[in-house]
Amino acid sequence: MDDVTAFIVEAGVSAAAAKKAAASLQKKGFKTVDDVKYMKIGELADCNLPSNVETELALHIKKYKDGRPFKPPAAAASSEAKPADKKRKAAGPVEHTGQAAKKAAAAENSSGGRSSLRPPPPSGKDVTDVVISVNRSPVMVLWASVVAERIGYSWEEALSLGNAIAAVYARAKGESLGIYQKQPSRQAPENYSSVMELMGKVMPVQKTPQGLRGLNNKGIPIAPESTYNSLGEKFGTHIGDVYALMARLANAYPQGELSAGPLSYRLYERFRPDIPKGQEGWGAVGGLRLQTMVEMIKERDDATKAAQGGQGDNGK
Repeated sequence: MDDVTAFIVEAGVSAAAAKKAAASLQKKGFKTVDDVKYMKIGELADCNLPSNVETELALHIKKYKDGRPFKPPAAAASSEAKPADKKRKAAGPVEHTGQAAKKAAAAENSSGGRSSLRPPPPSGKDVTDVVISVNRSPVMVLWASVVAERIGYSWEEALSLGNAIAAVYARAKGESLGIYQKQPSRQAPENYSSVMELMGKVMPVQKTPQGLRGLNNKGIPIAPESTYNSLGEKFGTHIGDVYALMARLANAYPQGELSAGPLSYRLYERFRPDIPKGQEGWGAVGGLRLQTMVEMIKERDDATKAAQGGQGDNGK
């Protein structure tokens, strides 16, 4: 694995996707890690990388703006492998890995018929004090996926659609902040025959033999597997608890209310991580407080019960 590919993998991108991205960057003249580390956001956007890869790489590049050195895989392995192994044994299993989430889901699939891409069941622990350090992108992807499933799509379809609509929002936000230059987008709905609305925005979609898929910024269907792997890496062992809370919140609202209009986005705004405003907050990590979703679910349940009680009184 060359250094540029390794740098992209370090950003949280799969090895296969990183290899393709590295080739695209090198064609544009970004042939070394230093070239990539000091890319401008506009230059990155011009490389036409898949939206999820572009987002992860942009966040990763931001981490290196302070001059932090990059260690090639061979150097990193020789200097850090043994100390890292010792630390892992002392601390127990590494929490933030997509593989843990995938294995748990696969085991559930073999015994209970669940999709291999389905998050594992919730831990059953009290999550009111849990705060997950994460940027907003994976939070929106997972929530949009949950909403898509709630309004009738399969979970595999929902993962693809959730990833696609999050990229549409990210692009719009980047343009509003002046991070991306406004330009005709390949994802513009008018360029496609099939579109749908999700989270209050319209995006292009494509029917495939495997089901409906959202499209990346190259107009290529987004694989649900890559979406789930990325979510597993971002949420780690908490993914089951986060998914369960989001599903409970989505199920507390009628399908019609979630499928049309901005309700699902307004709900997201209430629990998403807090980050600084403006360009300072672009890609910044914030705290996802699970207690907020717990409170929102209770609030909705109480409102529903009150409404049902009022209807009962009126009927007497």
